[in-house]
Amino acid sequence: MSLQRKKSTPEILLVFLACLLWTVPVFAQRPPKVTFLVPNPQNAQTFWTQSVEIMQAVAEDLKIDFTTAYSKPSSYNQKKEGLRILRAQPAPDYFLTLYLLEATGRHLKFAEQSRIHSFIFNAGVVPEDRQDIGRPRQKYRYWIGQLIPDDRQAGFLLADKLIDQAKTAGKTATDGKVHVIGLSGFGASVDKFRTDGLASRINGQNDALLNQTVLTGWSQSNAYDATLKALREFPMTAVIWCVSDTTALAAVQAAKKLGKTPGKDLFIGGMDWSPPGIKAVASGDMAVTVGGHFLQGAEALILVHDHYYGIDFVNDPGIDVETPMTAITTVNAAQYLHALNTIDWHKIDFRKYSKKYNPAMKHYDFSLDKLLDQQEKQKNPDRDSNSF
Repeated sequence: MSLQRKKSTPEILLVFLACLLWTVPVFAQRPPKVTFLVPNPQNAQTFWTQSVEIMQAVAEDLKIDFTTAYSKPSSYNQKKEGLRILRAQPAPDYFLTLYLLEATGRHLKFAEQSRIHSFIFNAGVVPEDRQDIGRPRQKYRYWIGQLIPDDRQAGFLLADKLIDQAKTAGKTATDGKVHVIGLSGFGASVDKFRTDGLASRINGQNDALLNQTVLTGWSQSNAYDATLKALREFPMTAVIWCVSDTTALAAVQAAKKLGKTPGKDLFIGGMDWSPPGIKAVASGDMAVTVGGHFLQGAEALILVHDHYYGIDFVNDPGIDVETPMTAITTVNAAQYLHALNTIDWHKIDFRKYSKKYNPAMKHYDFSLDKLLDQQEKQKNPDRDSNSF
């Protein structure tokens, strides 16, 4: 009978290290490759211009191999461009996208078959598709997370702020109610949730009447024409609720064309916190812009970066997260406009928001106020309070 030699401690350590190296993915020795499908043409001045700029700054700090692919805003083009990304060689390690109705279902299925991690942000799965698609890490294990704004809450908040301002200004109709017009998008998940929030505010209280909701396709020209038509048809309108700042700015121009004074004769608000939108609130042309979610692309990039290096976000912040939006009004518009116009995203140290670079970090904090506070502290090292 042969005797087996007992392994020494150094030998055991070598075996353990060999097993560890075998289980670590080969690509962990290089930066993660991440591609984001942007649902708009390149160089279009939209909400995504600022979002992508911030994501590029994050990628520089965290050493992510980050690329963007742009698509025209139609289901066919988005499906085609997403599949092109997923079939590329070399394929990305992570595919970032919005939920783009039937296009995203096809993307998730193909990514699962190809073992490419997917992450949805900004626009989530609509309820009618939940049964088929499920939630992250259920039907599609490689769909690792969803981080979306609470669009229903945002739609409600926008309506509530606008109606309150109209009531304060005494802009009620002969029936004692504030008359409202809604400008929506084209029926996709984001505008559906937002208009649900509008309807909830209207139906939940007896102080407002929704005369009409118009689909604009998120188009400035369509929003302009729809506003002209609606104000002529419903002259008692006091509030124009808009699905985006772009449509709200078009509504402002249409109202002025008809001789009305926004902020006095009627109250117009949008969403996105776009620089032109905040500027219009500061000037009084718009009454409200609701947003803050332009940072979610940066948040998604940080989460998938940490996931790549073995730091899972399953418990913090979670794999299916909704975050509230906040309102900018004439009270705080000038302050935020100055801050957002002067911030240099490439000078923000985004490594401070990654658990890979901060092993002691217990909770992610992606708030805009924290970013702005970091910028102020860089300018004024002695500053120890947050003014936002």
